[in-house]
Amino acid sequence: MGGERKQERLANPSLGYTIDIEKVRNAYLSTKENPAEENIFRQLRLNQWVKQCTRWMPMEKWDDCAFTINIDSLRGRECFAGLDLSSTTDITALVLVFPPRTEAEKYIVLPYFWIPEDNLHLRVRRDHVPYDIWEKQGFLKKTEGNVVHYGFIETFIEELGQNTTSRKSPSTAGELCKWCKT
Repeated sequence: MGGERKQERLANPSLGYTIDIEKVRNAYLSTKENPAEENIFRQLRLNQWVKQCTRWMPMEKWDDCAFTINIDSLRGRECFAGLDLSSTTDITALVLVFPPRTEAEKYIVLPYFWIPEDNLHLRVRRDHVPYDIWEKQGFLKKTEGNVVHYGFIETFIEELGQNTTSRKSPSTAGELCKWCKT
């Protein structure tokens, strides 16, 4: 307990003077049940400065979602798709969600992202986001020009659709793109 008390005092020198140790410990236990409280606790009780205000998911739960996906095993499976089209300043996203078929399986989520090639480096500087690195790592695709090229996205979706069985409308990528723009 001696080392633990020393660490607690280093993080919060007013411990025992302006705040009771039990209050700090209760706040810690509360963060275990409510991840949204974690950053407030870290800032106010541990003197740790964090970038985000609220963490919506504990990182260990996020890490549990990492597993290898065999794309070929997804052929013919039920899939739900969401398409968020942009033009110049936002990211275009297509997300495929494959629900589990058994209780032992997990949801499989395949996201795809695009931005215009001509403004990639401007966006890196402006947004302070490593789009260029993500593109090199394969997490982001570029489309030609200074606006997102919908034809490129449409072709990509049609190629994906050749390996799936669609049971939902719209039935083609072109219809999907037109439907999402309205």
